[in-house]
Amino acid sequence: MAHFLFFISFLFVSVSFSQGDDCFNAYDFGALPNPANCGNGPNQNGLGDPVIHSGTTVGSTPGNPYIYLADCAGGNTDMTVFANDVWYTFVATGTQLEINLSGTLASPNIGLWSGDCSGLSGNDCVIGDNSGNISGYIFEPLTPGETYYLQISGNSTTATGNFDLSINNNVDCSDCFQGGVFTANPQPVNGTYQAGESVEFCFTVTDYTQVSSNWLHGVQVEWSSAWETTNGNLVFTVPATSCNGSGFWDWYPNGIVDESGEPWPAGFYFDYNSGDGPGNNYGDFNAEDCDPQFCWTLTTVPINLCTSGSPLSVAVNTSGDGESGNWTQLDCAEDPATTFQAILSCCTPPLMTFIDATCQGLSDGSVTAQAQTGANPWDYEWVDGSGNIISSTNNTNSNTNTVSNLPAGTYTVNITDDTGCLSTNVVTVGEASPIIPTFNQISDICLGGTFSLPTMSNNGIQGSWSPPIDNSQTTTYTFTPGVGECATVTNMTVAVIPEVSSTTDITICDDLLPYSWNGLTFAGSGSQTATLTSAAGCDSLA
Repeated sequence: MAHFLFFISFLFVSVSFSQGDDCFNAYDFGALPNPANCGNGPNQNGLGDPVIHSGTTVGSTPGNPYIYLADCAGGNTDMTVFANDVWYTFVATGTQLEINLSGTLASPNIGLWSGDCSGLSGNDCVIGDNSGNISGYIFEPLTPGETYYLQISGNSTTATGNFDLSINNNVDCSDCFQGGVFTANPQPVNGTYQAGESVEFCFTVTDYTQVSSNWLHGVQVEWSSAWETTNGNLVFTVPATSCNGSGFWDWYPNGIVDESGEPWPAGFYFDYNSGDGPGNNYGDFNAEDCDPQFCWTLTTVPINLCTSGSPLSVAVNTSGDGESGNWTQLDCAEDPATTFQAILSCCTPPLMTFIDATCQGLSDGSVTAQAQTGANPWDYEWVDGSGNIISSTNNTNSNTNTVSNLPAGTYTVNITDDTGCLSTNVVTVGEASPIIPTFNQISDICLGGTFSLPTMSNNGIQGSWSPPIDNSQTTTYTFTPGVGECATVTNMTVAVIPEVSSTTDITICDDLLPYSWNGLTFAGSGSQTATLTSAAGCDSLA
């Protein structure tokens, strides 16, 4: 079992290396070729065409911080730490990934990850032989449509070599469980969880084929010893309703005994007859369309029981009612387990404080980390949400470190103390929303009239107006907030009403503006004088 080692900064990078030196720059295979359909007849075997690639780790560098997986292929061998690694990414189209690799890379290490590069979750890993071969290893189950990452390295910190890689997506047509979603919240940071950290896991069955009429009956959950489940630290949530409207799911901490007397481990089981016990019952019909979700919370061991580098694994399996219930057809026994892997870190995470950016789009936020381990000097490394290293401070005796001039976003700090103990934490810098300046509406004015616009809004924003106020026909004015004001640009429209001076004008304006005739009187033999008045008070005689 590998111990949890300190992280080393490598400042040299081969600018010509293009294979994907880290997760964020992974070589992209895109969506893998679709596997054939399951069924009868030619090409109905669920196999997919392979993708062939010639790769190398020559010129690559270890990631910093370095992430790796433990207990590869269900054994007790860990991936090599600080090895020169390369990364690949692909979108799954089947439920199995078949790996073949050969070349000059001795005992190649391959890790399969899911999620995104800012918060990867480990799925599985495999170690090849000394001749550099991995032959027909199957990673499963995969979820079609999900993005995965492959990490490939050698068996030491200096090993490099060339390799030929072949990967293809298949579907095991005999499986009942054909796909699901397994999530961890929060995601591990750099592949690790801290001592005493609680994590909620949720497993959703999205694709289930009822082979030989086997209904979904059990969801077994197993976890490694670095998870603490005593003293009420295990919390579980069962599906609110059954898929078929009859019976119920429940959590059985001591497992169950099936119809034949065989014991089954702890997990969620379905009681079809509502109280007779799940061991002599059918499963939950039509899980394919129901997508039942099962959730539970595990907590890592406390700091006094913590051993850095301990595997934090969780495995989930499913069973049909022909296995753990009393259906007469035994199928689904080869359904693969869905696994999650992380590593335990025993360093106390740093305390985090932050100041939000004062406005959207501004870069005036800051974050501060305070180390909680006592072995100075410390190394500080800050990484933004895209995986870019934005600040590094090495060999400092200060237990605090601040990064300023930051826009809104998520930032990770990695702190390594003098003993090699790595602690990490994540903080999110927000930003204030701009204020919308408000003003009292200026009433309509007559052509040639005067008005003024205030240089401060009703809600206290200083600024200026454009175009200049010249009492012309221009009616729209733009308010621009002053420097340092977190506010939006705002427009105000002022209606300018013209005077009427002729019969023609009267006709036009009477159609378009709110004018009215006032003061109608007789003058002389049949002639009359009228005052045409607008709503703004602009008058004219005709």
